[in-house]
Amino acid sequence: MNVAVGGPQGVGKSSALRVLAGVRPDFDVVFFGDQMPDDFRDLRPADKQRIRAEVTDRIAARLARRARTTVVDLHYLDLREPDSSIQPADFLDHFDLLVFLLVPPETLLERRLADTSRADRPTTLPELRRDVDAHVASCDRLSSAGLPAVLIDCQGDPIGVAGQLLRHIDAGPSDFGLTLSAPNGIASRHASRGSLPSHIAGPSDVCALPPRHAARGAGGRSQARRHVPGSGMA
Repeated sequence: MNVAVGGPQGVGKSSALRVLAGVRPDFDVVFFGDQMPDDFRDLRPADKQRIRAEVTDRIAARLARRARTTVVDLHYLDLREPDSSIQPADFLDHFDLLVFLLVPPETLLERRLADTSRADRPTTLPELRRDVDAHVASCDRLSSAGLPAVLIDCQGDPIGVAGQLLRHIDAGPSDFGLTLSAPNGIASRHASRGSLPSHIAGPSDVCALPPRHAARGAGGRSQARRHVPGSGMA
C-alpha cells in the first residue's frame, strides 16, 4: 500500500511519521524534503521545478515497486509558489491513500513560531487561514474526483496522530470505510461557510497503536470513494 501524508508546513506531519516509522519498522517511510538540497528555497523557479521533478520521479519509481507499505511525507500545496499545487496528478496516481493533516490556524501559528529553525514561512493568521482553507478545499476536490483523500486532526501529540494514521493504513486499500477526523476549530468555521467536506463529521472513535503507544483520536464514519486512475486532478 502506498500512502501520501501532507498538510500545511509546520502542521506536525514529520514528527508523527517519525513515531510511525519507529513503531512499524516494516513500513518504508520516505521524507520528500530530505531529498532536496539545503539551498532549495534560494534557487530559481526553473531550478526548483527541475529538482522537484527529479525527486518525484525517484520516489514514483520506488512506489511502483510496491515491495512493502510505503508512506511518503510530502506537501500537496505551497502557496508561496506561482502554481500552489506542487504535486503532479500522475504522481498522486501512485497512492492508495492521500492523507491531509490539519490543525486550526491558531495552532498552526503556535507551531510555526515555536520552530526557530525556519524563518521562511508565513506567520500571520490571515495567511495561515488561507493555507488551511486551501488544504481543506484540495482534499475536498480530490475526494470529489474519486480519489481516496482523507482529512485527519493533527492537534494531538505525535503518538496520537501516528495512531490515527496507522488505523487508516491498516484498514487497507480494499476498505475505505475510514474514520475521518476534522479539527474542531476548522470544522465549526468551515461548516458555517459550507465549505467543509461533507464526510468530515461524526462521533469519537479509538485509533490503535501497539499497546505501549496507545492513543485516542476523534473522528467520524464515512465511505470514501475509490481511486479513479487517470482522473486528471492536479
